[in-house]
Parts: sequence; structure tokens; C-alpha cells
Amino acid sequence: MPSVSCPGIARDAFVNCLKPMSAGVKDSFLYLFNYAELASITENVSNPNLITNLTLAALAKIYRYEGKNNSIAPKANLNKQPFAEVWDHSLDFLVFDNTAAIKQDLDFLKSGRVIAIVENNYYGSDGATAFEIYGLRAGLILTVAARDVNSQENQGAYALTLASSELSKEPYLPATLWDIDYATTKAIIAAYFTA
Repeated sequence: MPSVSCPGIARDAFVNCLKPMSAGVKDSFLYLFNYAELASITENVSNPNLITNLTLAALAKIYRYEGKNNSIAPKANLNKQPFAEVWDHSLDFLVFDNTAAIKQDLDFLKSGRVIAIVENNYYGSDGATAFEIYGLRAGLILTVAARDVNSQENQGAYALTLASSELSKEPYLPATLWDIDYATTKAIIAAYFTA
């Protein structure tokens, strides 16, 4: 049976003068959860970049890392290979804490795989572009972890980078998480917050 060919582009893209794009993500929180604890996703039938729900395993949590002054910086870059077109997802962020518990989590993170959700500054005309998921299909691994105690720039925060593994790239751009409206979508995430 012949393979199904990939379609070409299928829609127009216009500049929205009333709701122009704005760079960056909200400093309020970066949301992280363990890749192994993702139980299921509900994917739009015609667009795998639109996720309308996600479910985590029993007792799994989404953890919040608070940022400030643009300390949360996600990126996605095309990685064109000889037989595949894949995406590198990455996320630079600072951890403004140095407790023994946080150190233990960072030690666990160096051997783990996580998924990240960020809240964009740009919500679009109806709020549907607020939340994006990085590492949804393959997870993100810790590739950089450094702390300069004498840093005047970040006052001794941990500088971390989560990124797609060299052995496991993402098939799509970061997915949009959206269901009905902003409040409904935020509730999907908040349902898994720690106490």
C-alpha cells in the first residue's frame, strides 16, 4: 500500500494589527512534570499541534518554577536530517532557590525526562495561544546546569537548560494546549498542582 504524502501549506497568515504578537512568556511560572507520568493526551483529530486535554498518572503532580525578568526562555528549532524533519525543543530558565530539597530535585532532574508547559505573553485574539507544551512526545532532558554563587546578574540562581535529546527529537512544534477558553485550559494544568 502506498504511503500517504504530506500535504502542503493550507491557510493564509496575516498580521493582526488589533492583537499584535508579543515576545516572551509569563514570568509567573514554568510548569514541569515527569515525562513518565503522562498517562494520555487528547489530540485534535485534524491537527496534532492542538491538545485539548492531558491526563497524568495517579498521584502525579505538575511542579511550578517561578521566574522573573524574562528568566524563562523557550525555543523551538527545525532540525533537518537526511531522512527526517524534526524539531529541537529547548528551555533556558533560572531556579531562584538553593534549599537541600531543591538540590535533590535538580539531582533527580539530571537523570530524568520532563515535559514543560509555558504561558505565552501573546494570547492571540481569543486566548487560544496562551499555553504551549515543550517535549510532549519525546520529553526534555537536562543538558546544562550551572550555578555561579557570585553572579551579580542572577544572584546565585541555578541556570538550567532542558532540551530535546540528541537521540530523540520532537516530530512537531511545541503543541498548543487549549480547550474552550483560557480558564478551562488553565484548570487542566492547575488540577495537578502540588498542595
